[in-house]
Amino acid sequence: MAVLPKRNAARQAAAGVEIEKHLGDEVRAITDAGADWVHVDVMDGRFVPNITLGPVVVEALQKAVPGAYLDCHLMIVEP
Repeated sequence: MAVLPKRNAARQAAAGVEIEKHLGDEVRAITDAGADWVHVDVMDGRFVPNITLGPVVVEALQKAVPGAYLDCHLMIVEP
């Protein structure tokens, strides 16, 4: 796993709390409605210039919705 710059790691740690509250609810609603899996684009801010969802966010999402199958598209420098 790539080491994130401190500014991105702090942003993602804060986002992790919100993920469990909000995005977790959305993914739960999707899976409850019958979705077999959820696609997640994982970015590290190096391979692509922006960062949306990173490893910390995916981990928080796994905790929020443990039964969901996450199809992760890794757009990162060092997987």
